[in-house]
Amino acid sequence: MSVHVRVQAEPLDLAGLLAFVQAPSLGGVAVFLGTVRDHHAGRAVVRLEYEAYQEMAEAEMRKIAEEGRVAVRNVRRDTVQHLKDLKEVGSDDERRAEDRVQKLTDDHTKTIDDLLRHKEAEIMEV
Repeated sequence: MSVHVRVQAEPLDLAGLLAFVQAPSLGGVAVFLGTVRDHHAGRAVVRLEYEAYQEMAEAEMRKIAEEGRVAVRNVRRDTVQHLKDLKEVGSDDERRAEDRVQKLTDDHTKTIDDLLRHKEAEIMEV
């Protein structure tokens, strides 16, 4: 599964977003599109302003990436423990399996780090 994050100054392009997420392998796409009323509390609404804090977005992405790394390491820990609990597995097979689990852990952690670097660079373009 891929996660795509973007902070941008331009208005959102709904058609572009839908085209980006549609694929034969996906089961469905849910979109919420909200609009602003022309009034609130008896007063006219003439505009809607919002701000995005780049530093906060970057910090949050780093936090999410670290949560991903921790989740991958937890899966590794649980898998290695499961291997040790199996009585039918010999020590050579157990070591090979642990090495393979470590390689998968390293690969997934690298993927998380690469995605984070890409998203940080993308934010800097805004």
